[in-house]
Amino acid sequence: MNEWMDWGKIAVIVVGFLFGLYFQRRDYAHLDKRMDDFRDLMNRRLDALEKLFTEKLDRVADLVHVRLDSHEERITKLEGKP
Repeated sequence: MNEWMDWGKIAVIVVGFLFGLYFQRRDYAHLDKRMDDFRDLMNRRLDALEKLFTEKLDRVADLVHVRLDSHEERITKLEGKP
């Protein structure tokens, strides 16, 4: 009888270990999905940020171009005067 009690303890430990593995793997699968969702969200946000940065950089480039044209005209007028 004592021998069966020892095996019972071992069986409880093994079953607990198997349940732990099952639930742990299930949680990892859920985390994989959450990480994929997070990665997609970050990619979308970075794409939007890149688009915004490009638009602002284009506006600055246009502003610099307009200012340079204005300065070129002023220099041309100054050079044309005797």
